[in-house]
Amino acid sequence: MITTSFAERITIDAHEAQQLADAGFGAHVGKKLQLTALETHYLLTAGKLCVLDGRKKPLTPEQFERRASKSEPQFWIRAAVYADLRTRGYVVK
Repeated sequence: MITTSFAERITIDAHEAQQLADAGFGAHVGKKLQLTALETHYLLTAGKLCVLDGRKKPLTPEQFERRASKSEPQFWIRAAVYADLRTRGYVVK
């Protein structure tokens, strides 16, 4: 499991980042992997990612969704569609 802090876009520079990239998640930025909020929410819900708040406490998928919805009001709809497509085996870009 990868642990990172909450942000609009999540950046990971761990060994597991390559496994996520191979599975079609994120975009490489130098040696790091940058995830969108949708990708982060999906991985958080799947238990493959742990996102920390400013006090270093883990966020639940619901807490992450509330925070992401502040910058993108329709986030929950897009997250549901993204999760459905990934579950069906599609790589969403």
